[in-house]
Amino acid sequence: MVNHLHYADDILVFGEASISNANSLQIALSSFAKYSGLVLNNAKCQFIFSHNTPLANEICAQLGFSQTENTILYLGIPISTKKLKASHFQPLLSKLFTLLAGWKVKFLSFAGRVQFLKFTIVNTIAYWIRGAVIPKGVGRQIDKLCSKFLFHGTHSGKKLHLIAWNKTCLPKCFGGLGLPSLDSLSFAFGCSFLWRFYTTSSLVGDWFRHKFSSPWKPLKPKTSNFWKRIVSIALKIKDKLNFHVISENCTLSMWWDPWCQGNTVLDAAQSICLTGVVSDFISNGFWSLPSQLDQSVCTRITATPIFAHPHSQISWAGSFKPSFKDYYMGFYSELNLVPWFKFVWHAHYALKYASYAWMALLDGLKTVDVLAKRNIYLPPECSLCRIEDESTAHCFFQCEFSFSVISTLLPSLNSFLLRPNLHQIFQYFDGVETLKGFEKNFCYFVICCTLYHLWRERNGRRFGELETSGQDYLKKIIYAIKAKTGNWKQVDRIKDAFPNCFLGY
Repeated sequence: MVNHLHYADDILVFGEASISNANSLQIALSSFAKYSGLVLNNAKCQFIFSHNTPLANEICAQLGFSQTENTILYLGIPISTKKLKASHFQPLLSKLFTLLAGWKVKFLSFAGRVQFLKFTIVNTIAYWIRGAVIPKGVGRQIDKLCSKFLFHGTHSGKKLHLIAWNKTCLPKCFGGLGLPSLDSLSFAFGCSFLWRFYTTSSLVGDWFRHKFSSPWKPLKPKTSNFWKRIVSIALKIKDKLNFHVISENCTLSMWWDPWCQGNTVLDAAQSICLTGVVSDFISNGFWSLPSQLDQSVCTRITATPIFAHPHSQISWAGSFKPSFKDYYMGFYSELNLVPWFKFVWHAHYALKYASYAWMALLDGLKTVDVLAKRNIYLPPECSLCRIEDESTAHCFFQCEFSFSVISTLLPSLNSFLLRPNLHQIFQYFDGVETLKGFEKNFCYFVICCTLYHLWRERNGRRFGELETSGQDYLKKIIYAIKAKTGNWKQVDRIKDAFPNCFLGY
């Protein structure tokens, strides 16, 4: 037998489909039952054979186990010798459907739904991604469920949401909400597998190394989808990986891995194939190369230093201990940072308010001008000032009402000759050199908090005919500011610098 995987009361045994191997397994199980008193339930044991195994029936009869033709479940994940179909992932979709339809989630705010997706739904999906390659069709269904739940609070029905799901699932610094996408999780787990493939000794790593040699080796026909994914990821992250030759147990492929000054030996040596791992060509800490190898190739190889043990044979962008976040962010390495993310997602942001500022910056709030672009027409009059037409820029903060509110809290904004929009207010405080970092973060927080309450007031006036007086409205915002900043370290200095935000209405 090759080996086994054991978790709680479930065990997987891998081995050659032969009578002798079946005898060995039977002896092992009988010995276990004799000394432990625990006997296997044959009705719960199954064989899954590779294609065209001639001794399958004899082995099943000898051990008394049944044979499954399709898949078996191990810790909830389907395992099959064939390509998994979308139907195999129905349990995942059913579980997500149940989680998103629970009665408790109906009472979550937008920020609460963000947290529910990030820490409950994503963890459920991540478990499956680690164990199987999720088909694209299933991935699209999951994205549709999650996007409807986030923007509408329900997973069913067809409603309008203004921000694409692929933008929502970007990291915050790239303009998203920080929800991991399926592709980014798959990429990060693939990077994690590659890292362990080169840094740890395991049965899985040895098996893949024996079968495929290296992720940079050209694919064979009928290669599994998992290894195809690993190979594609390896090609994408080649510039982030640095390989180091070590004196002992260097498992790098001599021929295929790009350890020779960032390239493979294949690039330099075409006349001879150096099979095996790098350790096969090192003796007592020095290179031991075949005599028939070209001198130019020998010079290139011997120029590669050999590091003494212990030393890692791989590093990620100069780091020998990369985190999962490094892999995850590597998926977005070609994107540019958005200039406004530090205004919304600063050190002391409140998700409840920051998420609405994020939507406003991406035209994700359903203002009259945004809906008109989609042929949805509403009365154009601003519900706050009752003077001008409503738009995102007008509501935040070119409107007479909204500007009077924000300028009361932050009086320095009265220096503007013309009323600014949201971008201009953020940039204004970012450019004030006399403000310290924590003071700027407080200003950003006040802006987001005010925006949230303005949007609530707008909706109340437009759809509920509820109008709050100016004093009561400011009192509500100041109460929210006090509640969120009460445990800040620099709160006393903030109160001195911005007294209007802490007035006792």
